[in-house]
Amino acid sequence: MGAGSEVPVHGTFPGEHPVDAIARRLHDLLRVGLRPAHLVPFLDILDLLEGNFEQLPVASANRERDPYVRVESLASLIEDAVLAQGDGVHALAGRQLFGLTVESRARPLKDRRRLAANEIDKAVSTWRRYYENDILHDLAYAVWRRREVHIEVDS
Repeated sequence: MGAGSEVPVHGTFPGEHPVDAIARRLHDLLRVGLRPAHLVPFLDILDLLEGNFEQLPVASANRERDPYVRVESLASLIEDAVLAQGDGVHALAGRQLFGLTVESRARPLKDRRRLAANEIDKAVSTWRRYYENDILHDLAYAVWRRREVHIEVDS
């Protein structure tokens, strides 16, 4: 089995930190952007968070089984993490990349990458090679850090 075939599509592989798995799934999520109607295949991101939302009361936990209610939690969690990055150019680029601005909402990934690259005044190829993965890992870490806030708010 090759090294690439050992990496799971969902979840983590042995020794992988959940932040790295979240970053990988955020990269996959870029295809659709932060559009709730398209987020059901990415609900495993919630499962990667410590506690798997098991700390919720029974009534909330039953609601959480509905994938579209869980999509709302996922979208809110990611959007809050993106917005919490501040107002710097990298934060603005992250908003463009995930479709959280008027000009990037519901746009194809190619257009969102161009808008993100424009925020930092770089070519798209430079953006993808040197900036995109760093921003995705920063956001994955922010999602990981914000998990407690969303667990408390949802309960």
